[in-house]
Amino acid sequence: IMFKSGEEHRCMRKVFEPAFTPGAIRDYAAVMDQTTKEQLKTWHSSGTFQQPREWALLAMKIFFVCAFGEVDEGRLSKIGDLFEGWIAGTLAPIPFNIPGTTLAKGLKFKRALSVELQNLIDEFKAQYPPDSPNAKTSVLGRLCYAVDENGNNPTDEQVLDNLRFFVFAGFDTTKGSFGGIAHFLKENPYAEETLVQEIQSFGSPDNPLDIDQLKNDAPVLNAILAETWRLSAPLASHAMNATQDIEYKGYLIPKGSFVATDTQAHNIMNNSLYPKAAEFHFERWLPKDHPLYDPKLANTEVIDYNVMNSKFRSFNYGPHMCLGAHFAKQEVRIVVVRLLQGYCFEIRNETTKQFPLKQISSEFKLSKRSS
Repeated sequence: IMFKSGEEHRCMRKVFEPAFTPGAIRDYAAVMDQTTKEQLKTWHSSGTFQQPREWALLAMKIFFVCAFGEVDEGRLSKIGDLFEGWIAGTLAPIPFNIPGTTLAKGLKFKRALSVELQNLIDEFKAQYPPDSPNAKTSVLGRLCYAVDENGNNPTDEQVLDNLRFFVFAGFDTTKGSFGGIAHFLKENPYAEETLVQEIQSFGSPDNPLDIDQLKNDAPVLNAILAETWRLSAPLASHAMNATQDIEYKGYLIPKGSFVATDTQAHNIMNNSLYPKAAEFHFERWLPKDHPLYDPKLANTEVIDYNVMNSKFRSFNYGPHMCLGAHFAKQEVRIVVVRLLQGYCFEIRNETTKQFPLKQISSEFKLSKRSS
C-alpha cells in the first residue's frame, strides 16, 4: 500500500483501513496490555540489561498477538531474525542481486519470511472462518476477510504483501520510539518525574487501563509522546508520487515525479511553529489550563498530534498518512504507562543512527518501583 498512488492506493487503503481505525484498535487494547505486562515482568526478572532489539521484539509480539490471537515465542524470534536479515539486504552497498552479496542474502531472507507469514495466514484462515469471533475482532481477520467496493476479498498476495509491510512499519519505528522516549526522559529528569506523578494517579498496576483516559485525559503523557515523535519522528522522510502536474513556489513538479519530504527538518527547524524547535520542551503540547503550560514555549498554532495533517507530520500526512498510527500510539501509551507504573529503568550504551531513519537506541534495565 505504501508504494501505490492515486485510485489504486485509495481502493487498497479503503480495504485495509478498517483494521486500524480508532474503534477497531479498542479490540486490541486488552491483549496489548497483557502482553506488555508479561514482557516487563520477564525483563525485570532477568536482572540484566536488555538489548535495544527487545523493544522491537515486543512491538512485533504485540502486533502478532493482535493479528493472530497468539504466536509461538520460537516462531516469533525466527520471524524477527528473518526480518532483520531482509532489512540488512535492503541497505546493501552493492545494489545487484549477485550470489553471495548482501542484497542476495537479504532477498533470501525476504523469501523465507514470506513463507513463514503465508503459513501463519493459512493456519489462521483454517482455524477462524469469516463468521468466527476472532475473525471479526483481530487484525488478520479484518485484513483477510475485508471486502472491496466490488464485494471481493483481498487476494492472498495482497494480504501477504501488506502484512509484510505492517511488520516492516512497526519493527524499527517502534524500537526507535521507545529509544527516543527513554533518551528524552533521562535527559530531562523533570519530565520523567512529572510523567510518573501523572501515571501514579491512574491507580494500581493491577487495574485494567482506561484507554480513553490515556488518549484524552493524560496531558503529560501525550505531551511527552508528541514531543518525542516531533524530535525523533517514526518516519523521518517520505517519498510521494505526483499524480498530476503541480506548480509549487514557482517550480513545476511534473506528473509521475517522486518527491521526498523531509519530516525531520520540518519538525526541528520550524521555529515559527515550534518555539525553540530543536529543543525538547513537552510543555509546548500542554493545554492552556494545565499548571505547567508555558506560553513562551507553546506551539504557535493549535496542533492535534492525533490527527495526521500537514502540521504534525511525524506519522506522515494526506492520503499516505500512516495506516497504523492509531495502533502504534495506543501501543506506546500502554507500554509507557505499565513501565512507569511498576518499574524504574536505567539506560546505557546509547547510540544514534541517522540512516535510513533517525533512531536513538540504548540498552535498558528494569528495577521494581517502590510504592
